[in-house]
Amino acid sequence: MTEAYGLCGVGWRYEIVSQRTEPGSDGQVFAFVDVALYVKVDGEWSEPIPGTGGNLLIEKERSGLHSNDEAFKMATTDALSSAMKMIGVGHDVYAGQWTGSKYQRTGWQDKPVELSPDDAAYIADAQQEIAKAQSLDALGAIGAILKDKSPAIQQQLRSVYADRSRTLKEQQHAQSQP
Repeated sequence: MTEAYGLCGVGWRYEIVSQRTEPGSDGQVFAFVDVALYVKVDGEWSEPIPGTGGNLLIEKERSGLHSNDEAFKMATTDALSSAMKMIGVGHDVYAGQWTGSKYQRTGWQDKPVELSPDDAAYIADAQQEIAKAQSLDALGAIGAILKDKSPAIQQQLRSVYADRSRTLKEQQHAQSQP
């Protein structure tokens, strides 16, 4: 989000609209958070982008009920990711690069990438195709192909893809203005 819109509070912000608990089965209790996400485009804040997230506040375990003191924080993170996916943030997660846990680090940011000559050639071609994409749908089709590529290729194309996505969104926004 920061890569696309800048710092929180400057290029994007959010408000917690509501927090609530709801009973589950066997004494479990869920924590839910509703947020309104705002992004700044051309110096103006967007309409609210809604997101809802949840997590277990009290969970049944073998030894009995266990409370989670971070349930509302985790529900807020979940709500923000729900709102952000509406504007394309985290497309890599939804393109099949998810590790299995919304709170698990993949570690790709810390590892140097070694590319074969074939991978380097593929990346050069893919960068050209991404740059030529004229719509978010066309870019999404490229993203669907990239999800089957190696993590090294995906890592190299992430910022190019995000930049093109941001440009296409800005163009789409400008075209929708009277």
